[in-house]
Amino acid sequence: MKKYSAILLSAVLLILSLSVSAFAAKNTPYPPPTQKFFVNDFADCINDSDEQKMQAMAEELYKKTGAQVVCVTVNSLDGNEVRDYALGLGREWGIGSKNNDGVLLLLSVEERQIDIEVGYGLEGALPDGKTGRILDNYAIPYLKSDDFSTGLSEAFSALIGETATEYGVEINGSSLAPDVDEDEEYESSKAVIIDFIIFIIILIVIRKITGRTPFIFFGGGGNHHSGGGFSGDGFSGGSSGGFSGGGGSFGGGGSSRGF
Repeated sequence: MKKYSAILLSAVLLILSLSVSAFAAKNTPYPPPTQKFFVNDFADCINDSDEQKMQAMAEELYKKTGAQVVCVTVNSLDGNEVRDYALGLGREWGIGSKNNDGVLLLLSVEERQIDIEVGYGLEGALPDGKTGRILDNYAIPYLKSDDFSTGLSEAFSALIGETATEYGVEINGSSLAPDVDEDEEYESSKAVIIDFIIFIIILIVIRKITGRTPFIFFGGGGNHHSGGGFSGDGFSGGSSGGFSGGGGSFGGGGSSRGF
C-alpha cells in the first residue's frame, strides 16, 4: 500500500509540475520572427559570416525539400524551462509545414541552455540520441568557452545535413551527426520505449483515479511536451519576400543541454 501511495504521489506531482510549466509557457510573450525567419539572433551572439552561412543553408534546404530548420537566440527564457519555451515558440511561429518537417535550435544566453526540438516528420531522421550527440560534439565545446557563434553554426550545419540526407538532397556547407555504434543506438531506443510506457501508465493511473485525462496532454489551448505534442497555427510575418512558418507540429522529440 505504501508503495502504491508513493507511485500515486509521484504521478500527481509530475502532472502538477507539467501543468505549471505548460501554463507558464502558454502565457510567455514570444518575439515575432524576423523576416529572414531561419536565423533569428535576438541575443546578438552570431557573427555576420556564420549567420549568412546558416541562412543560406536553411533557405536552400527549404527550397529543395520544404523542411524548415530554424535557429533562435534569446537573452532570457523569462522563467521557463528551455524545452517548454522552445515548444511554445515553435507553436507560435508554426515552424515546419503540415507534414511536420520542422526543427528548432534554441539558445538562451542568461540561463546558458541550448535545445533542439524536432517535428514529428523528422523524428526518425533526428532521434533524441542523435540530437544529443550533435549538441555534445558540435555545440557544447564552443559554448563552454562562450563562442556561441561557432557552436550554433556547427550544430545548425549538422541539423541541416541530417535533414537533407533524410530527403536525399545535398546542401552546401552542411555536415552530419557523429556516428554511433549499434549497442548505443539500441540502448537509446530502449530508453525511449521504457519512458513512453511509464508515461502511458501514469496517464492511466490518473484517469482511473480522477475519471478525467489530464488537460495538459490533450486539447487545443496549451503548449504540450513530453509526448503531448503541439500543432503550430502558422505565422505570416515580415514584409513581402520574407519567410514564415507553415504550421508544423512537434511531439517533444529532441535534446537540451546546459553549458
